[in-house]
Amino acid sequence: MQTGQSNKIGEITQKRNIQQIHKEMVEVMQLVGSPSYNQNYKPFIKTLFFSRLPILKKSELLMRGIQIGMLHRLADMQNGLRDFNQQLSKATTDSEKAGIEKSILAQRQWIRVLQTIADGIAWRNFEFDRPILRHLSDGPGPGHITQQDYDYRAALEKYLRSLSGFPIVNDLTRTLRVGDFTVLNRDGKKIIFEIKERGKVIYDVGQIFYEINRSKAIPKPQKWRHLNAQMSMVERKVRLTKKEGNSVKNFFEVKIVDLDFPIKHHFRALRRLIRKANRDGIAHEIVEEGYFIRVVAVDKIVGQSERIVDAFKASYPQWAKENDTVIPFDSFNSFYEENGQFTRNVVPYSVMPLSAKNCVRLMMGHLWVTVMVDTAIIEKRLTDMGWRVKKCDIQDRKIMDGDPKELLESEKFFEIEKDDERGTFKSSVPITDIMIAISSFYSLDFVVNSVESSYQAAKMTGETGFITKNYLGERKILV
Repeated sequence: MQTGQSNKIGEITQKRNIQQIHKEMVEVMQLVGSPSYNQNYKPFIKTLFFSRLPILKKSELLMRGIQIGMLHRLADMQNGLRDFNQQLSKATTDSEKAGIEKSILAQRQWIRVLQTIADGIAWRNFEFDRPILRHLSDGPGPGHITQQDYDYRAALEKYLRSLSGFPIVNDLTRTLRVGDFTVLNRDGKKIIFEIKERGKVIYDVGQIFYEINRSKAIPKPQKWRHLNAQMSMVERKVRLTKKEGNSVKNFFEVKIVDLDFPIKHHFRALRRLIRKANRDGIAHEIVEEGYFIRVVAVDKIVGQSERIVDAFKASYPQWAKENDTVIPFDSFNSFYEENGQFTRNVVPYSVMPLSAKNCVRLMMGHLWVTVMVDTAIIEKRLTDMGWRVKKCDIQDRKIMDGDPKELLESEKFFEIEKDDERGTFKSSVPITDIMIAISSFYSLDFVVNSVESSYQAAKMTGETGFITKNYLGERKILV
């Protein structure tokens, strides 16, 4: 059995410009002390709090209402960003440009935070189904919801009010990039809708099938993505395809496998570290062998840069400084946006089992969390469970034009095998699974249990081929 999940975190940890990450991180930290940046702090907490109320899963009316309010706020923020960009193009002095660039950065962060709150709505209503959410997140990011010649926001609001079922506005999120709405019906089915002809027409996959049967031709790329995404939810498979003339080449299928095992996590330790950082400015702890968490309450020590630097130098454990088997993760990685792309497999902080206030502090940069894990511990635990483990060479990841199988193969972190009564079982540990554990504050046992559960599932079904894993245990942790 081979595991495959496209992984934007891997791209960041392996190839993103580290200096650019550091520069943007420092700029956001400087914003934290700005009253103008923090004017949306309390409104964000309020919006997140209401978006997580359990009653919203049952009340279509309330969920429509909160999304209408978010649409208006997103439109205002995007219009503000557009205005500042226009001002920047006309600015003449360095000081004037610096002030406008600071306002642009603040607007971008506000938009990201609001969309991350909306991502939480999507993740909750998709029951934290990572493979489907990852598939739906492929593609370019949405444009502004208001244009000079077309009020797209008004069209979204019109259908948000009129569609039956439980509609989610895709363009409010960073995650849902196929179609304009995803409607959850009372029978549990999810239907993707697309708006066309400036809001005059809306269609679902039934219309696409009708057009295919009528024309006997492969639909255009946007409709093909719509069809492919809809069928992945029905069939629980992700097809990697490529259009060639009037036919579609099917590279291969990736089956979605549901794994159900208890997920150990470190949220209790994270809450404890946040409380300590609120008091002391910085807190750190080795929460298990080979697993280090550091929390900086940036909003509590604004302007004390020397103290922060000194604390950082002292806080890293020795094994994190010496071992080349250590992988770091930084909460600021979740801020990453470039040409509309973002870190797909980082769980949105809006679904973390923390208070709404601390979730917003994470999203706005008021809290800065660093995690470092030693993958040698994962290797040891796998070996102790009878696996033969070989570490793979992780090369720089690239978005390839060729066979996407190459991309999946390049994301193996460990190759593993075990002998049983039926022969030798071969599989791999993708870097995605390791990064899910790190970025979600799950124990390193998460990776080991994922391997074992996949192995047991393969023994029961006898199936081989590529799989991508949906972790049912996340439903009991995330909110």
